[in-house]
Amino acid sequence: MRAVLRDLSGVLERAEVVDPDTTIRGYIGDQQVTFEIKTEVESDMTLDWTEASVPIHAGLELLLSVRPRTRGDERDVARGLALDLRLGDPVFDVAFIVEGAPERLVREILDEEVRRQLLALKPTHVTTRRIGMLIHMSEWVDDAERAALLVRTTARLGALCAEIGRRQLADLARVDTSGYRGGSAPGWRARDQEELQALSRSMERRGELREREGRRYRRMFTGVLIVIVLMVVALVGIAVTTSQ
Repeated sequence: MRAVLRDLSGVLERAEVVDPDTTIRGYIGDQQVTFEIKTEVESDMTLDWTEASVPIHAGLELLLSVRPRTRGDERDVARGLALDLRLGDPVFDVAFIVEGAPERLVREILDEEVRRQLLALKPTHVTTRRIGMLIHMSEWVDDAERAALLVRTTARLGALCAEIGRRQLADLARVDTSGYRGGSAPGWRARDQEELQALSRSMERRGELREREGRRYRRMFTGVLIVIVLMVVALVGIAVTTSQ
């Protein structure tokens, strides 16, 4: 068994080794965390990375993307293609860009402890996906302490999401004296949906723009390549003619 998985079997409760070389699953509290080391070969390049994930509570509607801040992100924000939620934590706000909706829940989930853990981990991406919440690291995490921090941070995110999800389900099931369902004002729920839809549209626009730019760059590269080939052919022709 891979050493880091053996180490994590002492961190996770009810640990289950899914694959002795890559994957272990277990619990921290009531949160099921999966730790997986991955490799993918693309042409002559090998990509290595690590993922830790936790399911998201069924009562929670959330979009979240936390990633290291780059100049590209700054340009996207300036063009209205990305959000940049500032959390009032100067060190964290400089290190990461946060896109998420609903904003009030994102601020609750990215609490001081989570921010401190993410600053220590320096992940490539923290994101919500169909499988749940996922932390992506751009390398194999083989160090025992770092792997333990990764699964604990993932579990912390899952626990916060679960707490909010349970609270929202309870709100929806409660009938207050005003006659509408839920303990939260309907305006909050409407605003949450508006923010989720707005962020989803923003992400779609950014994806479409990336695709268009990619096609343009590919056409430019193809054009340049054709010109180079024609120039080489012309030069060879000139050389042959001159030698005769």
